[in-house]
Amino acid sequence: MILRKLTKIAVLLVFAGITAGCEIFEYSDPFPDSYYSDNFIQDVGFDLFSGYDTALPAPDPETGAQVPVTGSWDFAYRYTDWDQFNYMRFDRANPTAVASDFSSVPEGLAADAPVYRLEVVNLVSGGHFEFGQTGTWDGSGTAVHDSYSRITGTGSMRLDAESARDILFTPATLSGFSSRAAVAYAVFFRFSSGDPFVVNAGSDSLALDFNSGLASGLFSPAADGDNCRFQFEPESIGLSFSALYVDDFTMAKSGGMTLRLRLRPSETTHRLEPGTWEFRVWVHADPSADADGSAGPYPLDSLSVNMGPVGESTLAADSNIYSAAESTGWTRVSAILSSQALQYPRDYGEADEPVLDLIISFEDVNPGSILLAAPELRFR
Repeated sequence: MILRKLTKIAVLLVFAGITAGCEIFEYSDPFPDSYYSDNFIQDVGFDLFSGYDTALPAPDPETGAQVPVTGSWDFAYRYTDWDQFNYMRFDRANPTAVASDFSSVPEGLAADAPVYRLEVVNLVSGGHFEFGQTGTWDGSGTAVHDSYSRITGTGSMRLDAESARDILFTPATLSGFSSRAAVAYAVFFRFSSGDPFVVNAGSDSLALDFNSGLASGLFSPAADGDNCRFQFEPESIGLSFSALYVDDFTMAKSGGMTLRLRLRPSETTHRLEPGTWEFRVWVHADPSADADGSAGPYPLDSLSVNMGPVGESTLAADSNIYSAAESTGWTRVSAILSSQALQYPRDYGEADEPVLDLIISFEDVNPGSILLAAPELRFR
């Protein structure tokens, strides 16, 4: 009887010890509540912008590589053999522009959030044909200006070509711009045609979407200063095309066409620790954009939002694409780290090396302008 009581007491003591020991393994969040509520780039808004600076930071003394600006929004193309031409523009939409000036403000966007206009610069001049024929037309086919409403506005070019004939078009370009052989350029135009045809820009054939009436592709200059020239031909020998209407020729730089914020761990509201992050920005169609391109930039059709690793950091993010055709008013676009959170070596972080890029990409999009507001970086 005594032995049974002693055994029972021993079991109770062991159980009590285990229960008390469980407290050691209780989960303790290493981050304060502010990590989950604060915008980590609250103090790094679009007003901090370095994309127009002609002077670049000093190269890395060991490697000679360009060292991009950190802690300020910037254009990525400035670090790839930049020729000092502004291929994008980024400014306050007007000196007092705020979100509520443009449409109703959804939950999550402050009515007084400053609004900025980003423009992907169209390197073609007069490709809208609203005021007559522009550029240089040549070849064995015919090209005449048409002043009726065919595509956008009331100006376009009508092209006709019999079998084995072609039409050549060299558009005028912006003052101060000159192509470079080391750079490719995204080219576009709109068309309306019932007959098949093919078109190339130099050595590169363009893709033709007969559903949307948009042609797109790349122009790769063979030498510095080469002009882009479009060659239109019937689809094959024995065929011809007539009443092919073309309009809205545009061209933009390809490569580095991103608005980017590169961050060191110390450059955010709280220290940028390894973990799962979400980057958000609000987007709105630009009401001052011009549908036919004659009175200002065209409306920008799309953009994408993403995050990228820098140096020895690693991550995997799900990007998100904004489509003007599928959006109305203010639209929040975000990128979220998915299968792999942001990670970087401890000594890399202690040295405060750059670890994260926040990216708004305009790569190979049809040139135009759009409004942006309220960038956010959130810890999840």
